[in-house]
Amino acid sequence: MLSDRERETLREIQRQLATDDPDLAQKLDRVEPPSPPGPGRGAWLGATIGCLFFMFVLLASQSPFGTLLFLVAAAVCGVMYLRADRHLRANQQAGRRP
Repeated sequence: MLSDRERETLREIQRQLATDDPDLAQKLDRVEPPSPPGPGRGAWLGATIGCLFFMFVLLASQSPFGTLLFLVAAAVCGVMYLRADRHLRANQQAGRRP
């Protein structure tokens, strides 16, 4: 987070840039800041292991309700895997460390 003084200095630099090189200033205005990194590989791995453990407990219960919850947990694990894969690939393409 920038202080008020730093924001004012930044605005002054932007004004000077717009005066010196309007084309560059216009191009820089169109650039979006990078998105913040999301959960890392460890967070995804921990969540997946927790979900798999929950699935094992439900399967061991051998009840119809446990079977239904097992299927729901399997779907959640699948969604988590797809989201983690997509997120990690996006980080690799952006050059960030997963």
